[in-house]
Amino acid sequence: SRLGLEAVTVSGCKAGNSGGGLFAELSQSLVIRGSAFERNEADKGAAIEYASQDTDSETALIVGTAFEGNVGETTVSSNAPISWTCERGQYMPRTSGDGNDAFSGE
Repeated sequence: SRLGLEAVTVSGCKAGNSGGGLFAELSQSLVIRGSAFERNEADKGAAIEYASQDTDSETALIVGTAFEGNVGETTVSSNAPISWTCERGQYMPRTSGDGNDAFSGE
């Protein structure tokens, strides 16, 4: 299955372990464009936990998306590569994470 979000705000969500704002486990691809993840909470992947079916896949993409005030060990966590893209003439919106390792993958 494929998961796509565009112009969505995910705010104030909580999960005990991982994926406070979004937990995508059985997706073959993940595309997030022009969205915001704000004030979400989880131990790991406070905003996003992407547990791809295919850890060698390069089908995850995040474009023009902001991460602000998410609380956890990491803000975005993934077991597969994620491409972060700033399209021509744009800058990635202001992004903040909690700690030095806010954005990590395995």
